[in-house]
This record gives sequence, C-alpha cells and structure tokens, in this order.
Amino acid sequence: MENRKIYRKIKLGMLLLMAVAGALFINSCKEEEPTIPSGTGDNSMEVVFTATANGKTFNLNDSFELSAENFKYTFSLFKFYVSKFRLIRNDN
Repeated sequence: MENRKIYRKIKLGMLLLMAVAGALFINSCKEEEPTIPSGTGDNSMEVVFTATANGKTFNLNDSFELSAENFKYTFSLFKFYVSKFRLIRNDN
C-alpha cells in the first residue's frame, strides 16, 4: 500500500516534469522575425559574379577547351559557393 503511494507520487512528478519540459520546448521553437538595422541608408547591397572560362562568358551546355590536350568540356550545372564577405562602411 505504501509503495503504491510512492509510485503514484513519482508518476505525477514525472508527468508534471514532462509537461513543463514540453511547454518550454514549444515556446523555444517560435520563429523570430529578422531585424533590419536602422541607419541613414537603405541598407541594400548588390553582389554580382560573372563566370568566365578562357576569357569567355560561361554558359551552361556550351563546350569549353580547358586543357592543353584540347579536351572539350560541357557543363550542365554550375553553382557559386562564396564565403568570408567583409562589409565596409562608407566612412571606413
């Protein structure tokens, strides 16, 4: 009889703990709106990349000679991966 009371208290404690943990988890997963820093300008930026091969504009599905052996290469997919951007204010 005594053991049942202890187990019941443990079950209730575990249930309460799981409910609190679930509530905290749900609240922590809300998506926040991004904030745009305010300043004197419009905070816009444009980055332009131009792909070239052997001095010519790179176009998908065009053939390019990229080696001394005159092998021709044709690309059907091309992706830019860029990193380490450094933004400098107008006043340095």
